Order: sequence, then structure tokens, then C-alpha cells
Amino acid sequence: MIPSIRQSTLPVALLAALTLPPTQAATQEPDTVPAPRTAALLGPMQVEFRAGGAYIGNFFQAPTGAPREDVVTGTGETRLLLPLGMARSQAYASFGGTLYDEFDPSLALAGGARWASGIHLADGRISYRTRSPRMEVGDSLGFADVLIIDAGYRLRPLRALQIEAVAVYDRQDYGTSAQRDNQALDLGGALRYYGFGYEFLPEIGASLGSRDVVSDTEDYDQRTLWVTLRSNPTASWFLSLRYRHRLRDYATDAAAASNFGREDRRQDLTLTADYAVDERWSVTGYLSFDDAVSTKPSRTFGTQYLWTGLTYRIGGAGR
Repeated sequence: MIPSIRQSTLPVALLAALTLPPTQAATQEPDTVPAPRTAALLGPMQVEFRAGGAYIGNFFQAPTGAPREDVVTGTGETRLLLPLGMARSQAYASFGGTLYDEFDPSLALAGGARWASGIHLADGRISYRTRSPRMEVGDSLGFADVLIIDAGYRLRPLRALQIEAVAVYDRQDYGTSAQRDNQALDLGGALRYYGFGYEFLPEIGASLGSRDVVSDTEDYDQRTLWVTLRSNPTASWFLSLRYRHRLRDYATDAAAASNFGREDRRQDLTLTADYAVDERWSVTGYLSFDDAVSTKPSRTFGTQYLWTGLTYRIGGAGR
């Protein structure tokens, strides 16, 4: 999916910080823009057009020391945002895709809604992607049709503190490779501190989840911790830096299975920068480094992901 900053008014913003799958080329998105930056966009109907390109280092997640292959992609997306008649509340729909230099394209369709009232905010989102390259299951890249349903709730009981809760359901269908079909559920929460103003917004969070695979030897539980620092140093700039740590424990009790007793530790560092050229145009850059260490040597690897793109808006209230 295309990285999106302005999308932060939608539910994917919090979820991206919680439960991103490891195949960044297909799914990873940057963090959210703080409320003052996006509030002016939640007015009249708005259409957004995005186009960009990505470089994915070690796309196939080859183990450390093995030959690696890098991949270049092109991305495009059109999104419609509609006000719901209440302040800071809206619905949206989007359609887009990713072009790979070696594979058939992946298409994506999504829709969701966001409701806000006083200190409460709730949002929900459903997305479907075809031929998404994934590696949550197995030791090699696979292409799955992916359905993701997520919901979030935020409460700001104090001016300086926001409490967040989120649930994400993820289902992957690999077609002829039915043994890789799986579903996952993650539950998480975060605390965000506003005491320093929008120039410096720290956040800490955690989530727990599990993935249930047709092949029982691939089932695992996952624990995630992260720290995010966001900043609006000026009206035109948004910056975000996130460190995330994930620990996977494989649940198989088959002593002969290659995943018996397996544990994976994954760490990633992500930097997002967004610059608003004017009320219609913006430029976004997104850089991520992901390192995985596993008791299974073939799953110790490192990947890099760089995306840059342009967004153009029609309608809306402007900034």
C-alpha cells in the first residue's frame, strides 16, 4: 500500500504503528499527522491523487550472507473523502495498486469511517488487496489476497494525554497454496503525550497477537512494543521517527518440525517526512530498516524500504 501522511485522519494511522506485517513492500505505511494539521482538511468533499515509487532492498528476505535481490515498484492511488456532517468526522474510499518490475500488479480497495465527538474518537476500516507479496508464513515469498478489518478508539481524558486501543483482523488466502492460508488477530493500545505541544509528540504502545495457519507448524504468537516521536516543527512539515520491537514464538509441538522451539526477534526503525508545498500539493518520503534475528538461521535477514511520492488534492477546505 502507498505510504500516506494525510490518511492519518483515517483509522490506518494508529494501526500502522501497531501491527504491520513484515513485508514492507506490500503493507507498511507511515504514521499520522497530528490533529491541527489535518483538521482543515475535514470539510467539503475532497479527492486525492497519489503517485510514487519505491525501492525495496532484499525484497525476498534472503538470509544474511546469501545473495539478495532488490526490487523497484511504482504506486498509484485515488481517494475520495466525504464529511459526515459532524465536526472531525468523515468517510472515505480508495482504489490503487502497485506495479512490480518482476511480478503482476497488486490492486487494493479500501473504505472506512471516522467519528469524533469531544474527547472521543472512533474509526473503522476494511481493505482488500490482490496478489500481495507476503512472508508471514513459510520460508519463501508468496502472493496472497489479503483482507484486513481494523477498528480503533481513542480517549483524551486530559489535555496532555491520549489513550488509544485498537483491534486488527488479517486474513490471507494463497489460492493454490492452501497450506499457507491463515488469519491473525492483534489487540493493542498506546499512550500519546501532548504536554510538549505539537512540536514534539512522544508515544509508547504495545500489542499482543497470534496467527493461525492451515499448516499447524506455522502458527505463532507475537508481542510488539514501539516508541514513536512525531513533530510539526512548522505548518508545512511533519516528521515521524518510530522504533518497533516484535517477538514471535512459534506454537508447534511437533519436535520434527523446522519451527519447533523457534523464536524470532524483529526490530525496525522508520522515518517519515512530509512537506506541504501548498494547499494542493505535498511531497512525502518514507524510509524503513528492518532486521530479523531467528533461531532458524534461514530467517535471519535485513531489509530496507524507501518510498517517495507526490499527492494532489481537489476540493477540501485547504489549510
